[in-house]
Amino acid sequence: MFAEEYKLPCYHLLIRSLWLWQ
Repeated sequence: MFAEEYKLPCYHLLIRSLWLWQ
């Protein structure tokens, strides 16, 4: 689905952001 494909990168970016902020 289009929504799921869009959600995956968003989630990955969020985790990366948290990892960088740690």
